[in-house]
Amino acid sequence: VLNSAFELDLRPELPKITARTLIIRGELDAARTRAHAEELLAGIHLSTALEIAGAGHSPQVDSPEAFARALRGFLLRDTAKQES
Repeated sequence: VLNSAFELDLRPELPKITARTLIIRGELDAARTRAHAEELLAGIHLSTALEIAGAGHSPQVDSPEAFARALRGFLLRDTAKQES
């Protein structure tokens, strides 16, 4: 299953994502690099990218406060835009 997942390329599907999307990665994540985040950012029209300093592959675990702050800010901005 894992090998199949590595072979699956979903990049052509990214433009089909229409929801505002927050891409979060940890600065020290060796599995998902800045280049990976940039590909997502380029492929998803309404996306924003954020890198959490000092965090690894699981920034929600490594830096829960920074992760929650980023997510909360993104969601609140989205809510404020919908209410205007």
